[in-house]
Amino acid sequence: MQSKHGRSPTTMRRVAALLCALALLGEPAPPKRSAGGQRKKRGAGRPGPAEADAFGRPPPQPGAAKRRPNPGKRKKPPPVLAPSAELLAIEEMYNLSHASAGRAAIDEAVKFVADEGASHVGARASAVLAKLLEGHAVAPGASEVDALAARRRADLPTCNVTKAAIAEEGVFLYRGDDAAAPYGYDCWILRARYHVAPACEKRPPIWRWHWTLLSEAAGRCAMPDVGDPAAVAAAYARRVERRRPRGDPVTVVFLGLSFMGQPFIAVGCAAESKLTGGAVRTRLEDPGEEPDWRPIADVRRPDASGRPGHCTGFARDDVPAWYPKALHGGARPPFQRPATCTADGGFYEFAGPDATLRLCYKYHFGAVRDRAVDAPCGIPLDEVDVLLSYARRDEVVSRVPRLDPHHDDYLGAAVESVDGIYQSALVPQLRRAFARRGMPEPPQSYPRATPQACARVDVHFAHPGVPDFAARAWLAMIATGL
Repeated sequence: MQSKHGRSPTTMRRVAALLCALALLGEPAPPKRSAGGQRKKRGAGRPGPAEADAFGRPPPQPGAAKRRPNPGKRKKPPPVLAPSAELLAIEEMYNLSHASAGRAAIDEAVKFVADEGASHVGARASAVLAKLLEGHAVAPGASEVDALAARRRADLPTCNVTKAAIAEEGVFLYRGDDAAAPYGYDCWILRARYHVAPACEKRPPIWRWHWTLLSEAAGRCAMPDVGDPAAVAAAYARRVERRRPRGDPVTVVFLGLSFMGQPFIAVGCAAESKLTGGAVRTRLEDPGEEPDWRPIADVRRPDASGRPGHCTGFARDDVPAWYPKALHGGARPPFQRPATCTADGGFYEFAGPDATLRLCYKYHFGAVRDRAVDAPCGIPLDEVDVLLSYARRDEVVSRVPRLDPHHDDYLGAAVESVDGIYQSALVPQLRRAFARRGMPEPPQSYPRATPQACARVDVHFAHPGVPDFAARAWLAMIATGL
């Protein structure tokens, strides 16, 4: 039996239980203190240097007694109601999208969105950043990024971007009222439903924010360069003992639902000028034909009028519906050469003087099993250096023995879960930036796409936005802290 929306009573009860569990959010707890931040090769266990951490706290002295800074009772603020109605509206929007993976993918997507309200990370880092900025006298509307960078030394060490650092130290700085968007809604690989129509742009636009670590904001270190993906590959190859021959591409796989695919798209948009190769899945003439790989260069080939080709994620005839002229300043919709074109299962290549990064996105939902990672994007698993998934790391390595370092058939890939350092960290950190600047807390719909109507909020994040912040964090982690 199903409801009028096509959901079974079991699914309805599951969603209701999930939303009830999110109904009250308690006092944000301070994050756990992380260990030393010395960079190390995979498998090494050397402790970090004994120096103050990003919050300015000295290292604990041997034998020193722990003291409570305030032994008295702390008064808790009133509980905050989670936006349950908004979550239901977002879930309903996803139901109307007819997800290709069906009900299971919809349930997974709803849980992903709901996790944003369950996190309380970033309170301490935000408070430290607020005090730090007090002495910089940043004018309203000016760039906090530039103000901090002007006082930063040029000889700083590279920040060690670990999972703990992303969650505990992540902060957002305002780029300024005159900041430019990193790319437009017509990016060549941007799925049509992931953009914000120009007439629906939020205030301030989400791309006016910049994500970084408190360590960099405080002038203790400099974030690694992730603007050039080839530089990320070079940093990883220098730091990690690889099983692949020297000179082979550093291969990274993003595995999961479209929420994993969106950071993949963000990399393709932001680093478009650095692309040197890759392929996407297309159908040339008929949406019903068998999909095949097509070189990215062919997909991007301009039409007769000079418009570059796009890969919109939809059938060619359906593309105009995602770009209503009334909301897009009368502009023509993007031009798509193949009948269909999608980033699902696509890969990029970024070749540099020292290394090449090959980045693949493999669409997958549910439990990760061996067949899910067998030749992602047509790449043999023994050529994969890093696999990032939303699933827990222990779940992945237990189900795929070839990814377990303790197994005889281990192929050498580093596996990491982005659960806890994606939307459940980045979105609360962004909300804290609003509070730090005295701005009203943004609604749950703030970071999400509105391509066809301003009041019709998609379940997916908008581009540019959270997927770009996630891509920056993940690539920095691969370069320094994985």
